[in-house]
Amino acid sequence: MKNFGKLALPHLIGLLAYSIFLKIIDKSMGGEMMFFLALLIVAHVILCGLLAIMKFTKSETENGAFYLLIAFLVLLIGFGTCVSFFTLNIH
Repeated sequence: MKNFGKLALPHLIGLLAYSIFLKIIDKSMGGEMMFFLALLIVAHVILCGLLAIMKFTKSETENGAFYLLIAFLVLLIGFGTCVSFFTLNIH
């Protein structure tokens, strides 16, 4: 479990970074970036899933399980971010 933080931190920081970036851009566009945020979150989850599959095929089961957990965290936090992104844009 000691490597989990090292593996998860870049993914969670990336999620935070592109969410904030899209929120800043969205203020000038009037609420059209939520769909793009959802696509980025889905792509991020798929990337983590592919990394997990790669780790499992290399017999690194602990890191593979970590990447599955990271995919779940990105999906859970990203869903909440996307929902709040939508509700804050309703006028």
